[in-house]
Amino acid sequence: MKILGTVESDRFEHRIVQPHFINPCCFGEDLADWLREQLRGLSTLGFEIDAPVQEDYGWGFWMRKGKSKLWLALSYVGEGPTETPARWVLSITHSGIMASLFGRVDSDSIHTIEEAINAAIATSDDIKWVEEAC
Repeated sequence: MKILGTVESDRFEHRIVQPHFINPCCFGEDLADWLREQLRGLSTLGFEIDAPVQEDYGWGFWMRKGKSKLWLALSYVGEGPTETPARWVLSITHSGIMASLFGRVDSDSIHTIEEAINAAIATSDDIKWVEEAC
């Protein structure tokens, strides 16, 4: 798993627990939708992006390119609603037979996704990195 860093924003819902949430910490549905839309341009490079899925820690979605299968996770930081700007940890996990058997990771695809995420956040006035991974 590669942790990309932590983002902070008031743009995405983090105060009202929705009826379809698995638990009170599942904020990030609208962040996942926004990020998926921002990454949609990667389809010209051969990426396929699935719809976001709720997890007990937040949201995420699968991205595929060729034989590479990557999970982009948006992990909500907190134990429930917050009045202060919400935070999410963004991470990418490589999945698939090659990664499982041989420990091979498509670092080029991960780098491409990371660059696209950085560009999307850099052009958004209401989303910022509060901690970036090295």
